[in-house]
Amino acid sequence: MINQNGIYETWNNRKSIFDHNFTLTGSFKLSEDIGADFNVGYTTRSDTYDRNGTRSTGQQVYNVLRHFNFEQQDEIQYYEKKTSKGFMVRLLSTTNVMLT
Repeated sequence: MINQNGIYETWNNRKSIFDHNFTLTGSFKLSEDIGADFNVGYTTRSDTYDRNGTRSTGQQVYNVLRHFNFEQQDEIQYYEKKTSKGFMVRLLSTTNVMLT
């Protein structure tokens, strides 16, 4: 007689993150008293999650935790990949003019 209540799962999880950023910073003058500083940037990020393993049910011998000791083995498989991209601009004006 087989005990149908035993469940045994093993799996491997792998998470990878790739993040790339590029930023350009500078300043320029429009006149002797007026200028601007700027930042321009671009970013891209990729997240990957990968899971695989085995789920076994129908334990045959108590306390033997190996997949061969179970009546049925099922595959565990999950994969997800997300990619995001972004663009950033910041402009800051500078002045040497005093207002009275």
